[in-house]
Amino acid sequence: MKTTLLEGKLVPRFGLGLLKQHAAPMSEVVKIGVENEYGQIYRIIEASDLLAKRDLLDKLRNSGYFVVPLIPVDNYSVLAIVKLQEE
Repeated sequence: MKTTLLEGKLVPRFGLGLLKQHAAPMSEVVKIGVENEYGQIYRIIEASDLLAKRDLLDKLRNSGYFVVPLIPVDNYSVLAIVKLQEE
């Protein structure tokens, strides 16, 4: 699994420790976007296959994140958006 911070997007406080992975170019098959409090995707998480994606999404849900599944329209689309649960 890899994560990539997107240029020009504000990293929220909760995102500073989120999945401390080495930044990497976006090239894997399964992509998940993480939103900041302004509704902007600030990080892309890449998993090598659908099983890794499912495990990651389960871990994020168990940590209090809300997952919105999406239908990708091309190879650059994300399969889900992850954000903090609204209180």
